[in-house]
Amino acid sequence: MLQDVIDKNKRERLDLLQQAVNKVELQQWILAKCEKDPLWWFEHFMWVYEPRNKERVLPFVPYNYEGDLIKETIKHIEVGQDLFVDKSRDMGVSWTELGVALWGFRFKGWSGLIGSRKQEEVDTLGDLSTLFPKIRFMWYRLPLWMRFEILDSWMKFASTETGAALTGESTNPNFGTGGRYKFALLDEFSKWAETAWSAWTSLAQATPCRISVSTPYGSGTKQAELRETPIDQMHLHWTLHPIKSEGRYEITPAQKKEAGLRGGLIRSPWYDNECLRMKDEEIAQELDINYERSAGGRVYGNEWDRLVVERRVRRLEYNPELPVFSFWDFGIGDNMVCGIAQVAPMGEAVYVIDHYESNNEPIEHYYDWLMGHKTEDGKTWEFAGHYGDIAGKQRNLITGRSVFEWLIDHGVTIEARKTDEIDEKHAVQTVLPKTVVDDRLVMFQKSFNNFHYEWDMLKGEYKDKPHHDKYSHTPKAFAYFCVNHFEPKIKETPVERHIRILQEETSSSINTEYKAI
Repeated sequence: MLQDVIDKNKRERLDLLQQAVNKVELQQWILAKCEKDPLWWFEHFMWVYEPRNKERVLPFVPYNYEGDLIKETIKHIEVGQDLFVDKSRDMGVSWTELGVALWGFRFKGWSGLIGSRKQEEVDTLGDLSTLFPKIRFMWYRLPLWMRFEILDSWMKFASTETGAALTGESTNPNFGTGGRYKFALLDEFSKWAETAWSAWTSLAQATPCRISVSTPYGSGTKQAELRETPIDQMHLHWTLHPIKSEGRYEITPAQKKEAGLRGGLIRSPWYDNECLRMKDEEIAQELDINYERSAGGRVYGNEWDRLVVERRVRRLEYNPELPVFSFWDFGIGDNMVCGIAQVAPMGEAVYVIDHYESNNEPIEHYYDWLMGHKTEDGKTWEFAGHYGDIAGKQRNLITGRSVFEWLIDHGVTIEARKTDEIDEKHAVQTVLPKTVVDDRLVMFQKSFNNFHYEWDMLKGEYKDKPHHDKYSHTPKAFAYFCVNHFEPKIKETPVERHIRILQEETSSSINTEYKAI
């Protein structure tokens, strides 16, 4: 069926080109038609390269969703409005958006900025998986009478007649500054790492139309943040693709569990086969447009996914029969976290029953939140212990006192010792399999879902060090709880522990780094 459409389209193209040979009036009519109707131009003059096909060079015959993307992109560029596009993998979006850029360049005199996370992904000569070779591939297959003279160089495609130019750039904090553009296309924007925020901001002065295009890569990215804003959006799920969605069906969660299937509830034979070839996070990223589960390099990905699958995220209430503990990440000058957990006898289970995170608040604010937990008869919960990180020992520049000292004065003694990433990871991996989390603790869940390792852009791999962002504080706080409660350095009574901590505070180095709380 598809091959019939392709063959018919190729015959129509050939017939049109033959009719236009040496016929200037017809050529002018075609040019006017292309300018007025970009979809017609795609259907009659655009080509794509598909290396997986036996016939690799194919006419670009847009599917319905691609036609909608073409129209929406042009509309947003013309009115000067931002556009957000997220997608499943392999939906032809890059070819479509670059085709729109080329149409505007040829018929409207548009100048555009085209960016990706690395230079080699913007323009590597002869590599059609990169952006500018796709532009060249489409341009040089236009008939000679449709093209004009251009300057074609690395990451630059400029017209000597109109002055229009398509310019390439890789991600950097000053992305797009110094230029003025009709539009900016940000390819795979989810993977632009920390520079995405500054690049998006700097572009606001360079163009009225920023177009972010990407598959998900966790919910801690600028792309994910944009999804929660009022920006105009298009979501191109695989179910819009007529071939991938052929034989589409839906199942219930119970049917999925019984069959041992991975992935979503909306499925097709194509989707089922892809799920067999992918890891869970790849399914979330490449197919399901699932931001929460698509983060790569998750520190506790396996443990957290198992917790979710085993339905250990559920409604919990305070149990007066179990001891209560608090766990802290003091985040001096950063986010501060306080969580509350209860532990079953013999440490057989951990129940995370509350969690709070904020910043730019004094320690009194978090103390009041902690002490605000009351029993049914109005008494403050009696805590069996408190755990945190040694950052709480740093003294305030103004008061000369540390968070630890203030809390001790108010009856909260923090157990803390110096740890490393290996100790913390081992402890959490040991405790998470027996942990249950209250389903109302949304930020706690998001944090563990998105806590990931740093990405080395030069090596193209993850580092051993976890990435520091808004999702890192809660896992760190929980790690301090796991290390100090389940792997204590020394055995001592609460009184002995209190005395030891006071002694440590008294003998702390005079070289302690002073930071404002």
